Amino acid sequence: MWLDPISRKLLEGGPPAPVCLMYHSIPPTISRNEWEVPFKCFDQHLCLLKEFGWATQTISQIETVGSPKTAFITFDDGYENNYAAFKSLLAHKFVATWFLVANAVGGTSDWEDNANYERQPMLSADQIREMDRGGMEIGSHGLSHTRLAALAETTIEYELGESKAALEAIVGHSINSFAYPFGTYNQTVRDIVAISGYAFACTTKSGFGVVDDDLLQIRRITVYPNDSLATFARKLVFGDNHASWYKTIRYTFSRLAAKC
Repeated sequence: MWLDPISRKLLEGGPPAPVCLMYHSIPPTISRNEWEVPFKCFDQHLCLLKEFGWATQTISQIETVGSPKTAFITFDDGYENNYAAFKSLLAHKFVATWFLVANAVGGTSDWEDNANYERQPMLSADQIREMDRGGMEIGSHGLSHTRLAALAETTIEYELGESKAALEAIVGHSINSFAYPFGTYNQTVRDIVAISGYAFACTTKSGFGVVDDDLLQIRRITVYPNDSLATFARKLVFGDNHASWYKTIRYTFSRLAAKC
């Protein structure tokens, strides 16, 4: 695939550590908001990873990662159009993790703060089971996609426990990964996530690795629909939501200076 020489060189060198990527909706054609990456773009991302020798792992495999050229591909919410992304991942022999809103399975995206977006159909239980059998990881994104830090502790416990139980009933085995809805959480929420039986949890904080050596605070890079393929490549290398040419030039010159 064509990349400008600088982005290609950076990607050939690889990142200093594995990177976790965050997607949401994968519409078949155009995007309507910042959380929708069209399928063609998503498939190009997978082709780029394949061409440059990247591997993928699920979130629950994060402690067994090998090469820095490893991507943890994640999807929040569980939109029905993610099923095509699942098929594309299978074709490339890649894996990913889906964080699902348990009460929305087989329904529509009708949670709070969604008023400005058209409701979308969600993955069905049968599709989720097929994805699970296909090697994908199923995790929780809460029971109702609410801002957990604003809730009473008993309500947080209910959101976390009931969503875990509901998803476990669908796939038939334990669910041990979680993603904080809206990326909002505090120490209380984090601690209840641990008590509820989750071993891994993803944030929306950008960067490589985890926060404070805590597997319940995994960093992720957001992929946006207006990211060019070169921008996506540089995000992989920089581990940053922002991979502008200004940042790229500064990084390149700093590397050159370090060699002098």
